[in-house]
Amino acid sequence: MDGHCHINFGVIQRAANQTAVKRLAYQSCGHFRDDLGNTGDYTAHLKWHRGTVVLLPRDAPPTYADPAEFRDALTKSERRADAQEGRTVNITLPRAIPAGLELVCLSWVFAPLIDLGMAAQIDVERPPASDGGDNPHGHVTLTQRELTPTGFGPKRRDWDAKFRENDGKRMRGFLAARLTAVCALLGVSAHVDPRRNDERGLGRPEYHHSEIAWRKYERGGYCPELDEIFENREFLTFIEDFPLPPRLPENINAIVSAVGERNAYPNLLWIRAAEIERIATDAGMTVHRIDTDDLPYLMLMESGRGLIEFDGNEFQLSQSLSTSGDSERLFEFVKALGWRAFSFEGNQDICDNLAVRGATSGIVPINRSTASAALITIADPSGVALLADLNPFDPLSKLSDSVSAYRARPQETNAARSVESASQINVSLANELASASDLLALDYPIFDMPVPAPKSRGRLAMEAAEQAAYVAEVERTRIELHNFLARRVGRKANIGSARIAEASGATTPTGGSVGWSPDSVRSTSMHFLDEMGAFNQYDAVTPKT
Repeated sequence: MDGHCHINFGVIQRAANQTAVKRLAYQSCGHFRDDLGNTGDYTAHLKWHRGTVVLLPRDAPPTYADPAEFRDALTKSERRADAQEGRTVNITLPRAIPAGLELVCLSWVFAPLIDLGMAAQIDVERPPASDGGDNPHGHVTLTQRELTPTGFGPKRRDWDAKFRENDGKRMRGFLAARLTAVCALLGVSAHVDPRRNDERGLGRPEYHHSEIAWRKYERGGYCPELDEIFENREFLTFIEDFPLPPRLPENINAIVSAVGERNAYPNLLWIRAAEIERIATDAGMTVHRIDTDDLPYLMLMESGRGLIEFDGNEFQLSQSLSTSGDSERLFEFVKALGWRAFSFEGNQDICDNLAVRGATSGIVPINRSTASAALITIADPSGVALLADLNPFDPLSKLSDSVSAYRARPQETNAARSVESASQINVSLANELASASDLLALDYPIFDMPVPAPKSRGRLAMEAAEQAAYVAEVERTRIELHNFLARRVGRKANIGSARIAEASGATTPTGGSVGWSPDSVRSTSMHFLDEMGAFNQYDAVTPKT
């Protein structure tokens, strides 16, 4: 799902039987034995491991760039029995990132933290996901002590505050914006949105089931909770063609912070308004301030550009102008307020201009992907441009070797992979259709949409073409919904007669089977869609007259 984001922070605590040796072995898919008596072997996951790199601050001893030396030095720097040996970050990556550049992407995301004095070991894996695709993700271990030319120094407590600020939302937004920006720099149209599902207009997130349940499912066992997840995923994929109505009118563009700082402290909105008023005045803009008892309100005007409004929390551009001047002014305001992650609603051209201006600094909209036309102006698909920022932190040039290996791949390899993926999709689709072949003759009267009456002879040919296109779209929607219901019922039928009887409340004799008549299939499917609120989507679709 585009925009998916999972960023998890943690601390390696010896008091909780955790050690840096264990963590780094887990990251690199190796085996370990630590000084607490723990042993483990993660080599079974080595086939999905895509690379390891240790990033060091400038002027740090280059010997620490070796993973073994880094592990030993990190362990020896702590002497207390209840010490914290490092900070951990687990982060997902967009699937659209090319295979072979995951390590470079994740290194660029964390480069500003390395520049502060932290050292980090970064590992990337790309195992298969439960939905059949890839699950690219990274594991990062950051030091809590500053790495100096003479070794590890004292712990930096101010770094703890950066990860705890606003319950970690600010750091999550920072990393998500950097990850979205690096996708744009690579020419990948993808974004990572760290906001909660309710803030993004999505439903309740999936429940996180144990690894035991997933392993049971992979062995062919029945897990009703996982079956429910697959049904919900298929339904959400189906209704992607029916987006929610926009929050704002078409002629309004809005920018708001994406890290939930609205109630950080009482005077925050007024402080922001004062800062924006100062910047606008210095830039020669006309400022009208109309404050209320609860909120500040600014109207910023400039010759030849749109009217910008600001209430301390959200910028609004009242005209759908896509000039570079509007985007430049909005970007200056966002940067001045320190919004490292922000959401944008409105004109795609302005969104793309914001992404073009902020990609290299990691300040981009996190709720939208950059359009292909804008990616052409900023993208370097080979990843070479990213190395200029990363080479000072990579003494062993592992990232340069990774990019060189990626560029050396023959072009037909990627093409063959695309053909292979397309063939797998076709085979999977054929299997799904075959499993539901006995259901294709069923009728669903509630979704029978009346076909519009044909146009009279006196109507123009263009109107007739529009009518035909509409009828084809209605029929396509009906067929997709029909296939969706067929696949769902087919999967239920494969569970087994006893499980079906238990789930539906039907009673069958011992050893008997459940008879799936068209009426029972229709009743079960309609009940499922009714619970998901799908009727509201299709009731709104009415034929043209």
